[in-house]
Amino acid sequence: MLPASATRVERATAADALARINRQTECSILYHAAHPEHIERRLAELDREWDVDRILGTQFSCTALAGLILGVTSSRRWLLLSAVTMGFFLQHSLQGWCPPLPFWRNLGYRTAREIERERCALRAIRTGNTPPESTLREPVIAEPVIPGTQTPRAQGAGAAARPVSTPNARSSCGSAPAE
Repeated sequence: MLPASATRVERATAADALARINRQTECSILYHAAHPEHIERRLAELDREWDVDRILGTQFSCTALAGLILGVTSSRRWLLLSAVTMGFFLQHSLQGWCPPLPFWRNLGYRTAREIERERCALRAIRTGNTPPESTLREPVIAEPVIPGTQTPRAQGAGAAARPVSTPNARSSCGSAPAE
């Protein structure tokens, strides 16, 4: 069973990296609630922010292209680099995880959904509304299910599946997440 597209990267991200990203987003929302004069600048920054899927797509394309060029001009063995890279890209597309993902997530690159969460909260603050409480809380992501079972991976006693609590960006902001 493949994970839902909207949460596949978040589910595949280590808990500490996900908590750090969510904490930084929450801090930004709280800062801008106290300093609304900076909201427009931050919204412009969010419009320019690259999400982790864009980073990975660029990385995979450049690596595969380099392997192809080196395979044609230097040694055919370099074609293996392109093949492995495309395998990683397929794995990321289907599962939301690939070997370079932890590196980029630890650097703080967010998903489009995480960026949109901050954008929605800032828009609510800008219009004088209180952002929905769910944008000020860390999103809760369901525990991964071990293939071949219907139970979540145990991470200590009492581990259980938890539903995603972050609202759909379209319903909370009135616009779809930016691509």
